[in-house]
Formats: sequence, structure tokens, C-alpha cells
Amino acid sequence: MTRVHIARKTPAGLSLDVDFPIAPGVTALHGPSGAGKSLLLGTIAGFVTPDSGRILLDDAILFDAAARVDEPLLARIRGEFKNPILLVTRDLDLCAAAAGELILLEAGRIVQRGSPRAVLDVPESIEAARLLGIPNLFQAAITALDPGRNSSRLEFAGGIFADIQPGEYARQKDNRDWQVEFPVESLRVL
Repeated sequence: MTRVHIARKTPAGLSLDVDFPIAPGVTALHGPSGAGKSLLLGTIAGFVTPDSGRILLDDAILFDAAARVDEPLLARIRGEFKNPILLVTRDLDLCAAAAGELILLEAGRIVQRGSPRAVLDVPESIEAARLLGIPNLFQAAITALDPGRNSSRLEFAGGIFADIQPGEYARQKDNRDWQVEFPVESLRVL
């Protein structure tokens, strides 16, 4: 049996204060928007740390504010379950925290798969980046490349140029496609 007895105040003013057992089987949470359902689930899963209280799973303590025990449920699930678990969600934070592998799916086909960190940090295509919520992507050509002096330049459509930050060549020299971030002030039309 799982037992939840927690309290948490949010900056938005919600005061979550619950104490209930969760029996085997399905338990449903129902309430209007802003009632605390997602906050409660996030707290039980370990995404949100309660201000006080305890969360017990069978005889194991997942969270105990007084004893300073905090073992997120998702970490425990990953360690104990040997059968595959398929999590379906649009929440990238949940994907990064819960999954060992992330598969990006678009229009019935796999766009990219890999560890959540690898997929989130290095999208393999413009399509993958857009699925991850990275909207400002531009194709460019390398017009000057001088790894010895650590300087390079990209040319975008319309005659827009940008200097590549120092160290970028060394970081990405083995990549087929480069992904480069620029501070806004470094972009200029020549």
C-alpha cells in the first residue's frame, strides 16, 4: 500500500495539503483546473519536492521531510521494473526525467531516437528540432573556416553572415550537420 501525506505551497498561492492511502489498482484524481492534481502527481513522482510530509511505497520511504529522505518514485521504477514501459506524453521534462530512451514520432514515422539527453541536446534534423520546440532554425553554408585561428563564418540566405564562436569548430568538426547558437548581438547584415 502506498501512503501520501504531504504539504506544498506554490508561488501561485495553491496550498496542497493531502493525506490518503493509495490501494492497489487504479485510483483516480478528479478536480477542476488548478485544484492540484498535476502538482500532486509531480510530487509523488519526485519532480516536485514537498515542503513537509511523507510518501511511502509499500514499506519503503520515498520521501520523508523530517528524516531528509528523498528517493523519487521514477528512479525507483526504472531500477525495479525489468519489463518494457512505454510512456506516451507531450511533456519533454517528463521524458527527460523518466525515460532511458526517447523516440520522436511525427506523421507515423520515427524522426529521431536516442537517450533523452542526446535527443534534446542534439536534434538530428530540422524536423526533430521543431518537434522539440526549437522554432528558429536556419540553413547556412560555411564560407570561411580557419580552425588554426579558431575563426569561421556562416552565410545564411539573403546575404546574412555570422561568425562562429571560438571553439565551435573543435566541438563539431566530426558532425555532418552543425548546430550553432548565436547571441543576437553577434548577428549582423554585411
